[in-house]
Amino acid sequence: MVWHPSKYAELLAERIKQHGTTVWLVNTGWSGGGFETGQRMSLKYSRAIVDAILDGSLQNAPTLKDPVFGLEMITECPAVPNEVLQPKLTWSDPDAYDRAANRLAAMFVENFKKFEKNSPYQSRRILTHLENLFRTISESFEADRKKLTLQFCIQNH
Repeated sequence: MVWHPSKYAELLAERIKQHGTTVWLVNTGWSGGGFETGQRMSLKYSRAIVDAILDGSLQNAPTLKDPVFGLEMITECPAVPNEVLQPKLTWSDPDAYDRAANRLAAMFVENFKKFEKNSPYQSRRILTHLENLFRTISESFEADRKKLTLQFCIQNH
C-alpha cells in the first residue's frame, strides 16, 4: 500500500461524510452461533435486507444500538424475522453470544494496536473509543469479569 491503512480509513470516512452516504453492514455470514453451532445466514433474508436498503424502506426503520460495537441495528425489515436482525436473539445461549462478541471486540482492539504506531490521530482516537466502550461493557458484566478476554486487553494496554 502507498499509504498507512489509517489514511485509507480516514479518506473513506471523509467521503462518506462529504456525500452524506448511508453505510449498511449486512450479515451474510453466520447466525445463531459460532461456526460449529450456527448456520449460514439465509440467502432469502440477505436478499430481503438488500432489497429493503435499495428501495429505501429501511431508511427510517427502528434501530437498537449494539452494546459492544455501538452500531445501530435495524429491528424491523420486511420479509425478515425480527430476531434475525438482532444476532444475540438467534443464539440459544445469550451468555455465549456475549462472550463471543466481547472476544471479537478484543480482537479488534488488538488489531488496531498494530496500526497505532506511525498512524495519524484517527486510529488512536478509534482505539480509545473502543477501549472506553469495552471497559463500560466489562463493568456491566461484573460477575463474569475474570472470564472476559477483553478485561486482559484493557488492563494491559
